[in-house]
Amino acid sequence: MKQNNKNYGLLTLNEIAELLKLNSLPAVKKWLETKNISIYKFSKINYAYEIEVLCEINKPLGINFRSKHPKKWKELFRISLNNDQLFDFIINIMDDTTPSASIQKVRTKTESDEKLLKQLLAA
Repeated sequence: MKQNNKNYGLLTLNEIAELLKLNSLPAVKKWLETKNISIYKFSKINYAYEIEVLCEINKPLGINFRSKHPKKWKELFRISLNNDQLFDFIINIMDDTTPSASIQKVRTKTESDEKLLKQLLAA
């Protein structure tokens, strides 16, 4: 069953520790810092936004699907998450951080190689 109308709120650091299977709050704070997730303090208790935490937990799975199944990774990722809101959020973030393709300069040795390269680039 898809959770399409989930309202994401705040999680305490203890709740985040349970999600991450961590035993110490300093480890949770360090994880949040490495993921650039802000910690907010309300009435002496530290919180983080649930949607950001869930995004960072599930994003590696999306990256894995993208590298292993480049043609159908979004479909597989949507099915695995079973949550359209979270899927859309992660996809938007991943699209903004998509690494650019590496560019290599080709050097030709002969004039016929140069002509062939121009034909291939024109196609």
